[in-house]
Amino acid sequence: MNGINSESRNGSELTFAFEMIQKEDEIIVKEGNKVDLLDPNADNKFISATIRNIIESKSGQQLELLVQGNQNLKL
Repeated sequence: MNGINSESRNGSELTFAFEMIQKEDEIIVKEGNKVDLLDPNADNKFISATIRNIIESKSGQQLELLVQGNQNLKL
């Protein structure tokens, strides 16, 4: 008989392990850098914005953003 003959096995000496790796990008808070802002007026939509000013306060940093293409956005 020609061809490949295979035999079934109940186990193997080799094992593979997988682990989930999730990498989060850092946001570099610096004037002029671009960020994505979650649109409060639409579900799951993001808006491009540029950091105009960084204000230090007791509660942390507050960002003043310039929103691209929408002058009427109310936050």
